[in-house]
Amino acid sequence: MSARSSVSDSMDQTQANARSSLLRVRCLRALAVTMALVLMGLLHQRHAVACVAATVAGFDEIAPGILVDPSLTQAERVTISNELAAARARVATLLGELRGQPHLIFAATQEAAGWYAVAANAPAGATTLPWGTYLGFAPGGVNVDVISHELVHAELADRIGYWRYTVDLPVWFNEGVAMQVDHRQEKIWRLVQSGALLPAVDGIATGRQFFRGDIAAHYAAAQVEVAGWLAADERNDLAEFIADFSGGASFSELYVRASAKASGVK
Repeated sequence: MSARSSVSDSMDQTQANARSSLLRVRCLRALAVTMALVLMGLLHQRHAVACVAATVAGFDEIAPGILVDPSLTQAERVTISNELAAARARVATLLGELRGQPHLIFAATQEAAGWYAVAANAPAGATTLPWGTYLGFAPGGVNVDVISHELVHAELADRIGYWRYTVDLPVWFNEGVAMQVDHRQEKIWRLVQSGALLPAVDGIATGRQFFRGDIAAHYAAAQVEVAGWLAADERNDLAEFIADFSGGASFSELYVRASAKASGVK
């Protein structure tokens, strides 16, 4: 081998090493930025921090992912287990076998539940993070309707993926699907039966739109819209729809296509 060839090979190797080092630096920088953004987000959401902390300290884990306040009695724990089993069975009738593995946190008081995304006077709340969903429950949320409702949110987040679930899924659809297994609908049905004009779902697509103003009417509109869509034609396979959406398809295009199929339009 000539001296010139040896020098050329050495230079090529040096350049390759330099490119490899630069790539590693860029990857590490991207990872650091991503982690910083995640941590910044968590620090601005105390309930997110509290939910994560609950999985490692302060709660009794009565089953994988099922966390209860240590002060809850054995009878209360049995009730939680029974209601949860019934809720899982109910949700499975809508979505098929459950795949998600959310953490469920059962607090002893309404005030304590506030740490786990449960609003004042609300029975439950959900916190969706990139690595999983945390469901918080106040004492009033220990029933099959509330647990079923929240499990639907967790299941949709798991199947769709964090980014598309939090950014692209319309809130009215998310809540409308959850209302299909939530039978606490007395107020909603009073609105429907009274002939009250319900808002168009396009106007309650974001959390800011949905959870302001006449929230009961928004839930009613979402429940009626999704129920009508599912009942229009049994070919509207909800699980298939969710799978297509999670695969990257546009929600509006999928929904319009499914609606057209149900009405017989080609």
